[in-house]
Amino acid sequence: GVRRVPFAAALLRQDVGGSGDWVGEGQPIPVSAVHLESIATLSPKRVAGIRVLSAEVLRLAVDEAEATVARDAVGAVAEAADTAFLDPANNGTALKPASITAGAQAYSSTGSTVSAIDADLAKLIAVLVGSDCPLSTAAWIMAPGTAVSLSLLRGSGGAPAYPTVTARGGTLLGLPVLTSSGVKASGSPGE
Repeated sequence: GVRRVPFAAALLRQDVGGSGDWVGEGQPIPVSAVHLESIATLSPKRVAGIRVLSAEVLRLAVDEAEATVARDAVGAVAEAADTAFLDPANNGTALKPASITAGAQAYSSTGSTVSAIDADLAKLIAVLVGSDCPLSTAAWIMAPGTAVSLSLLRGSGGAPAYPTVTARGGTLLGLPVLTSSGVKASGSPGE
């Protein structure tokens, strides 16, 4: 469900879609209008970090030190990118693109019980449907701690309420769950 767009290409939004219809053999195919609007141009941005190691560390444990520093650098860059991508307060700068949640409506959790969470999830799905967002491309993005809290919840019979949610993702209501430490958890679950 992800559209890959090259850098420096105009990003388009389609606000009026084309239609299809049944046609008889040998009959003309109806033409429908599509309205596209240019909303932005994606320019390359860079997330980087430098690590300093002493010559002694490099001399004593070359393979181990290099692997450890590489893991740390990759993790730090990934966290910076995820945070910028998801932070609702990030309206963008010349160096950093705005987050996908900048200016988006925020919804507060109504509680940490299964029934409250179910009601919150239903409300969010209704918002997507009411905004004509296709559920076929929707995904939940949450902090790993929030996903763990959901996985630990039990229904009235003791069975897991959300058995397909894990700290590494999974599915929730049939939609993919993506977890990232770049999500700043607030509210319940996983307060």
